[in-house]
Amino acid sequence: MGDADVPDHLVCPITNELFGDPVLCTGDGHTYERTAIEEWLARGNKKSPLTGVVMASPQLVPNFHARSQADEVRGHAVSDRPQVMGVAPVQPGYIPPVGCDIGPPVGCDMGCAPVGCNDGACSAPAPSAPPLGSDYGTRPVAREQPRLRLVKKGSPEALKLSSDTASALRAGGPAPLVTDAGDAVGPFWTAPRTYGPWRYIDLGVGQNVRPMSVRLDGVYIVWDSHHGEMVFDVSLWKLKENRHLVAVQAKPGNPGGPTRMSKGVCGRDFILHEDGTVSPRTAPHLRLGFSSSAAWEGGGRRVDGHELAGDWCCTNPLGCGCQRIKPIDSDTIESFGSCMYLGPGVVCCGGQVRTRIAGTNNWVRQGDANDVTSYNSPDCGCTPDCGCWSCLCKVPWSRWTPPTALLRDDRLAEAVPAKYRWQKVTAYDIAKGRRGDGADEHARSTWFCCCWLLGIGMSRFTKAASRSEEDTLTQRGWCWYGLCCPFEQKRHRLYVNGAPTNGFYKEGDEGNIDWYLNPGCVGNGEFCSCRC
Repeated sequence: MGDADVPDHLVCPITNELFGDPVLCTGDGHTYERTAIEEWLARGNKKSPLTGVVMASPQLVPNFHARSQADEVRGHAVSDRPQVMGVAPVQPGYIPPVGCDIGPPVGCDMGCAPVGCNDGACSAPAPSAPPLGSDYGTRPVAREQPRLRLVKKGSPEALKLSSDTASALRAGGPAPLVTDAGDAVGPFWTAPRTYGPWRYIDLGVGQNVRPMSVRLDGVYIVWDSHHGEMVFDVSLWKLKENRHLVAVQAKPGNPGGPTRMSKGVCGRDFILHEDGTVSPRTAPHLRLGFSSSAAWEGGGRRVDGHELAGDWCCTNPLGCGCQRIKPIDSDTIESFGSCMYLGPGVVCCGGQVRTRIAGTNNWVRQGDANDVTSYNSPDCGCTPDCGCWSCLCKVPWSRWTPPTALLRDDRLAEAVPAKYRWQKVTAYDIAKGRRGDGADEHARSTWFCCCWLLGIGMSRFTKAASRSEEDTLTQRGWCWYGLCCPFEQKRHRLYVNGAPTNGFYKEGDEGNIDWYLNPGCVGNGEFCSCRC
């Protein structure tokens, strides 16, 4: 069953996965997966993860109707809940302590000590390779855990699968990825991210990781995830020491090739050796393992997306520009700004979303895999693929330094200055105008749009939206390009890797995106609009 087969109302907005144990949050009236919303609240979050509105005394109430519908989609009764496409549901009941962003060790029900706690770590016995048939759920790997990487053959950091896991894989059956030492391999995220024609999820290693269940089908390590079949892949097919691995999946239509693809250096071909280690088929001198001492590619430290929040200026031989960056999460940023090309005197304004290329401080622009910006520090960036002739720097008055302790957990977002925090602009807020009091179910306002040369084009139109549909705008009016022409169009909110943005694309033309800095300011390249 693919993502297209699952109704949106049965997918948790936090995990982007089919409900297993849905609960209604009385604070905002929306339904979430129990473990996901419990973890959200346990970390001290006061705002709704979906609307961003502060919730007063939220309570969680089981949503049996949603659970029943989800079970019907899954194809079994509530009383008989087997693994979903090879991955068992997350074990309920665990709520991480505030300030702690790692999951419990395998077999441990007591959680772990928060970062900086002097009370000691979990007092449960050290984990060992669990027997086959246990209830294996997958839980995102904590950021501090090492990624699954290629290491030298014979390295003490090479992973040796448990005898039960190795035997099950050789027999063709699914098995949890656990080792004799009690380490496990799991996903870093609950939903895939995109890069060019591929969808991918980074993989991590640790003793506090719920292992993912995979099978060995020929040369492919296959993970039958809820998102469909994914296979293990060496990033960018560079078969050398310290390269990290991901679970990868081709986008619909296979624009870059099929998910199971074996050619060239064969970055998706693997061999399970007699000693329980795994290597790329064409690089037998390497093994799957981890390296905690070289956890970041390209040197330096990981720059969190929240650290990039602020006002930036950009310059290159062709022009200059400015932008304001507002982070959506640690690996996704949205910016709005303007630029001027010195030659023809062209002025453009608008926005963009960039997502991190796994394992690097390089950020790729949504919709253009060749547009990459490298942020060498929280205050400096460049375009590495263009010889660094385009440079960016954060303006002095917007620079800020987060507390060192917050760099180690998910509370870094709390340190972002208020004016640089990302807030969702709803279609209703856009349509209601300056004078709207928000009391009506439907809102409408009048706007004026012009091109950077008034002689090229302008338009006057209305924007309408309803309170219940915050992601859709209807625009009607007249435009002038030498002739007066009526038009009507719908625009829908752009989502990137499951996260909402403040971009609204034209129905039928996803490359035509209006970007909103706020409900009254929008840009789209050479076009800009404002309320009348």
